[in-house]
Amino acid sequence: MAEADPKNITEVLEKVEDKVDSEWLSLGQLVDTFEHRGFGPLLLTAALIIVLPSGGIPGLPTIIGIAIFLLAGQIIFGRSSPWIPKRLRKLKLKKETFDKGVDKIKPLTRKIDYIIKPRLKYLAGGVAARCIAVVCLVLAALLPFTEVIPFSDMIPGSALGLLGLGLTARDGVVIILGLIVAVAAVGFISYWIF
Repeated sequence: MAEADPKNITEVLEKVEDKVDSEWLSLGQLVDTFEHRGFGPLLLTAALIIVLPSGGIPGLPTIIGIAIFLLAGQIIFGRSSPWIPKRLRKLKLKKETFDKGVDKIKPLTRKIDYIIKPRLKYLAGGVAARCIAVVCLVLAALLPFTEVIPFSDMIPGSALGLLGLGLTARDGVVIILGLIVAVAAVGFISYWIF
């Protein structure tokens, strides 16, 4: 029997926890976990790494930004499954750090999952998905700048998480919220930069 696709934040987190049983969590392992399921869970997982305590590790937002940039570019060019270069596949984060962050955030994600459902599905596919990918490119380009503004990675990380969740659950309402947060992220970071 085929494994069910993750449809919400908690299921995405549990999928990563269950599939990776080593001391380190690599980007390659994340890609392998969701390879045939599309880009939404990968964008969501990458965004969660940014907004969890692990996002405070120097250099990590920039690395995740590069990964998101590559994923979003592939959506724009119509790839059906993600491809990640070997060098990026080897990037690692301590699995224990990820698991601790997941344990802290799960009570919140379970509450959020009650309101997530397929709505306005046309916003999660086709041309709309490519437009979302363009927004993700802009947010990924902002992530290196968040390294010098304390806690600022939370804003683009939250926008990316909402967009990834919207694509995963095919929930257009969540995608609209993600776009609103994305505009706020661009405005906030641009203000601090310029």
